[in-house]
Parts: sequence; structure tokens; C-alpha cells
Amino acid sequence: MTKRAGAYLRISADPSQGGRSVSSQLTQARKDAEAQGATLADEDVFTETKSASIFGLRAGQVRTEWAKFIERVPALDIAILPEISRGTREQVGWQRFSEACIEHGTLLCAKGRIFDLTDESDRFIAGIEVLQADAEAVRISRRVKRGIAGAIASEGGARASAGPVPFGFKRPPRLLGEPVIQVHDEEQAQAIRELAKGLLAEPPTRSLTATAEDWLVRFPGRNWNANVIRKILKNPALIGMRKHKDQWHPAAWPPILDTVTFHRLGELFESRRTRTGQQLPSSLLSSLAECGVCGQKLTLRKPKDTVPGYNCKHTGIRVFEADIWVSATVVDLVAREILAEIRREVPEVDTRRLDAAIQAVTKAREDLESWYSEGARSGLPPAEVAKMARGYVQALKDAEAEERAARAALDQEPTPPATEVLRLAEFLRQRESNGEPDEFQAMAGALDAWENWTLFERREQIRKHVTVTVYPKSHSPRILVEPRNPSPGQFWAGYGEGGAWMSEMAGAGNTYLYEKFRTSFGIDPGYGFHELPYEIIREVFALNRAPEPHPFYTDHGSSDVR
Repeated sequence: MTKRAGAYLRISADPSQGGRSVSSQLTQARKDAEAQGATLADEDVFTETKSASIFGLRAGQVRTEWAKFIERVPALDIAILPEISRGTREQVGWQRFSEACIEHGTLLCAKGRIFDLTDESDRFIAGIEVLQADAEAVRISRRVKRGIAGAIASEGGARASAGPVPFGFKRPPRLLGEPVIQVHDEEQAQAIRELAKGLLAEPPTRSLTATAEDWLVRFPGRNWNANVIRKILKNPALIGMRKHKDQWHPAAWPPILDTVTFHRLGELFESRRTRTGQQLPSSLLSSLAECGVCGQKLTLRKPKDTVPGYNCKHTGIRVFEADIWVSATVVDLVAREILAEIRREVPEVDTRRLDAAIQAVTKAREDLESWYSEGARSGLPPAEVAKMARGYVQALKDAEAEERAARAALDQEPTPPATEVLRLAEFLRQRESNGEPDEFQAMAGALDAWENWTLFERREQIRKHVTVTVYPKSHSPRILVEPRNPSPGQFWAGYGEGGAWMSEMAGAGNTYLYEKFRTSFGIDPGYGFHELPYEIIREVFALNRAPEPHPFYTDHGSSDVR
């Protein structure tokens, strides 16, 4: 009777171009199946591009094909993986897979080698590979986080923040490889000083909007108004501060206002807000989003006893759900552009010595484990096996010493933080080429840019670049966001697939967002507005830690909108 084989494949690539594509993995898998006298049918081949590490799970990625592969194990005689780490790099997933193989007597074939997981020696060797892959994923994550923190702290945060240039500043042209710096735009900086002076004068200057227009200094792309002036004067960049991971750090660019003036302005804005009461912001999508049934523009409705929503006679959706979804989509597109810019401008990092050392350690460990297994099978006394294994042990120690030396050499490279930035770029390239784009860092910058825009700016970005269509609840997806003029090769390319988290959300529709907030964070997102949730969005998509509920949501309930 012909044996039945199944294979799980994951896109693989590396800086030295030694990795294998899915097609080459499939070719090798068919050869492995043939060598074992088994047949590998197309329906028993599962391919995926999502992360196999614990960090993918924390980011909310769900590997559906890996789950299907484990479900297929009982029907297989041989389960084929290009290598064990292609299946999983975290221990819980490995436990589920190995238990299925043990329970049903399925053999594991990895890198052409057969593992019988009912045998304790084979199970030990395979488990070691999973632990190695898990440890390497943790080391990479730690280096990336350390590099970003070091780059922010070094030289007082000389690099400019990601996103649009704050009003009052400009970024001079630079050569490739030079850091981005931020300096005063003297005309705009003087306008800021005059605005601050007018607001703090006794009595305050009347019609600051008209005064600003008289200076012929335009807030780029839009007209002056009270909200624009308030937004400009509340930006901590004016006192030489920059934000990273929810903390403010001193920046290298020169301040436009002194701290006393800046905080006096803040107190003034707060006192005016307190006197006039909490005003509801204008909506992000009213008269922009269209009904997917009749094509009419949706309008904002704020019923007395329920939550605000965008509505027409055919459909409606909560303001919170629609604003979050559309904002996240725009941020995803900006993140793509940031990643593309990094790939264009940052040179390759030479990690050949470290790559060779890691391969040598893996081989030495496999040789040692193989000797122990052979010695145990041959019936030799343990003391004799250990004595004869000294050469293998020494080879492993030498290889591990070389790996430590290679890592130390990378850690001591000159000109930090530039070296750490190069490593970050290399890490992003590797993750993307593996089909596992690590978009969080790019998204953090994109979110910062989005947060710094006024509501008018956000609406203009949506109006210029995307169409927003809202469908009834029975339709999937509930909201469709499409580019107006997609251009091949631009960051719109591949938009339909989105990042890993976007793909997951697209399948579940807006219910995913609602349930994520309600069950994970203990808040009801039914009542919310465009300016409030972005710090929480960052936590939803990064899932580094559970955020504290925003105080705005404490006393508000929720009810359905059609």
C-alpha cells in the first residue's frame, strides 16, 4: 500500500540568497516523499507566509494553514517540513504538532532526515531545533528594540521624527546615508512666535486667523482657523521634544518657543476647553463614505440615546468602527511607503561571518547528538560513549565560541547608532522576504504622522487617495477601502493583500475590531471619535501590552447601529 505524505511550506529567503522559495521547497518535498516510497498529493500541500515565532502570535497572526496541516497529520504516514523551524519557532505549536505525530504514528521528515517522534532520542533532537529557533527569534527581537532605543537616545535624538514636517520647521536636502535633520523655517517660526504673543497678550489679539493670513504664511494646503492654530501651538516639537513609544525625549533641533510660553499656552487652551465644555469633534468620514447599496454619501447622525453613526436608509455603522478601520488602512499604506524607502536607501549589512558560525554550531550539535544516539543504540556503556564523544564536544565548543565572537564583532561595529539602524533595516528586509513583514516599527511612525494631522488633513488624505464604501452587516467585508489611482510599483502595489494583521482583519470585518476591544481590553468601543483611540490602536496592532482603558470610555454605553 502506498504511503501518504503531506508537506507544510513557508516562504524562505536570507541575505546571502541561500534560502528557498516555495517552489523549490515543494520540489525537495516531493523528492523526500519519493525517497520514502510515499505520494505527495496537491491537496496535502499547505503553504503560508505568516510568522512562525511567538512574536507573530503576539501580533495577532493566525496561521490557518499550519492548523490545517496539524489536522491532516492523523491521515498521513509522513509529515514533511523543509526544516523544523519552517513549521514552528515556538514551543506550544511544536507540542501540538509532535503530540499529533506521536498519537497517530506519523513520521516527521525534516531536511531529508526521518524523525520517529515516538523515539525519545529523535524527539529530543527535534525539540532542540525548536528551542534554538525560539531563542534566535528572541535575540533578533531584543537587538532590534535595543537598536531603536539607542538610536533615539544617541545625540539627543538628532534624527527627525517620521511623518510630515511640523509647521515651523523644514528638513534640508541630504546626501544618501546622511541623517535627516530638522531646522527652523524662519518665516513659519516667526508666525508661531507672533501667534503665541497675541494669545498671551492682555487683552488677547482679536482675529488671529486674519492676522496669520495677512502674514502670507499659509498652513500648507489649507486655510487658517482656530483649530489649526491650536494644533500648531500644542505640538511639543516647538520646545525641542520628540516622541518615541509614548515617551517624550529631548531632540537636537532648536526650540521655537521657550518652555514657559509653551506651558502657558497649554493652560490657556485647557481653561477655554473647561469653560466651554467638552465639544464633540467633527466626523472623519461624513460625506466621504458611500453606501454600497445606493451609492449615496453617508451622513453623521447622533441620536439622543444611542451611539453616533454614519447612516443612509440602507445601511449604517458606528463612527468608532468606521474611523478606526479607515485610519488603520491609510496607516498601513503609509507603512508600506516607509518600508520601501528603507529598502531603497539603506545598504546591506554583512553578516556572512555570523551566518557561517550559526551553520557551524548547528552542524556540530547535530554531529554530537547523532553520536549519542548511535552510541545508545549500539549498547555501549554511557562512560565509553561520553569518552569517545570528546572530539564532538570540543568541535561544538569551538563553533559556539566563534558564534559568540561573530556576534560581539557586530555589537562593536563603529558609528552607532547608524549600525543599529542598518540592522533594523536588514531585519525588516529579512522579515518581508520571508513573507513575514514586520510592519510595527513602520506603522508606529505612520501612526505618529496620522496623529499629528488635523481632522481636515486626515479628511483630505482620504478624499485624495481612497474611496470608502460601507455595506450592510450581511456583506463581507463591511467596509471596503480602495485606492483611487493605484500605480504599479508604488506603495499601493499589493494593497489587496495588506499586511499580516490587515489580512486577518479583512477576513473578519469590523466584528474583529469590536470584539478585540470588548473582550481583550474590557471597554466598549461603541461610543468614540476620531481623536481619541489612536494610542489604543497602536496597542491593538502591536499587542506588546494590554493598554489601560481610555478615560473617555468609562461612562459610555453602546447600542447597535444598523
